[in-house]
Amino acid sequence: MKKTILLLSIFCLLLSGCSSKTNNEPAETMPAESMAPAESAEDDATPSEMPAGQTASPTATPAAAENNTPLSQMYVDIIKSGDYFMKAKVQAASGVSEFAVSVNQESTAMETETDGVLYTVVIRDGVTYMINHESKMVITSSADVAGSASNMAADALSTEEITYTGKGTATFNGASCSYEEYKNPAGGTMRFYFRNSALVGIENVADSLTTTYFIEEISAGHRAGMHEIPADYQLLDMAALGG
Repeated sequence: MKKTILLLSIFCLLLSGCSSKTNNEPAETMPAESMAPAESAEDDATPSEMPAGQTASPTATPAAAENNTPLSQMYVDIIKSGDYFMKAKVQAASGVSEFAVSVNQESTAMETETDGVLYTVVIRDGVTYMINHESKMVITSSADVAGSASNMAADALSTEEITYTGKGTATFNGASCSYEEYKNPAGGTMRFYFRNSALVGIENVADSLTTTYFIEEISAGHRAGMHEIPADYQLLDMAALGG
């Protein structure tokens, strides 16, 4: 999942220069009590309590497990497969953004829209393609250069070597939810939050950095169209120049 986090960071860099509206708006923050234990996991939240565009029931909703298998195991397996689609609103240290990401074995692609303009970033074979669909421009750079510029050291959605440690209840996005928690050997934690057995969020803590995903959808299988580089767009091939 390093590619996914790299893409998130690239978007922050890309969009900061494209939208003055984004720069001027204060970043959203989660309430300090968002992780406070709750008395129950009652699922009484209304759609108005969810982030814009999020529904209370994502597309992929696991049935109640009869063999004590965690509800989150389905999503852990999907992410581990390296072939999936996710749509979410993400809150990180750099701010809040909405995005869709598609992952397969060859490449990772992410889309977001700001001020009515659709942007796509694709990482393939060590090259990053930043695509502006309004200007019909493709700018390439090496993935290593983009990663260095973004200063991202954490693998925020990694499911490698994580171990299930238990479950509980807590307030997430203003509502009482059940959660299932995992830990990795480095001491990081990942919590999957559920409402009515539907996944509504993932919170990852790695190297003291917290990234929160407000999930709209996670499903197996990538979206092939997101990985395509438009052949008729103007190309600025910085990667070929060592950039």
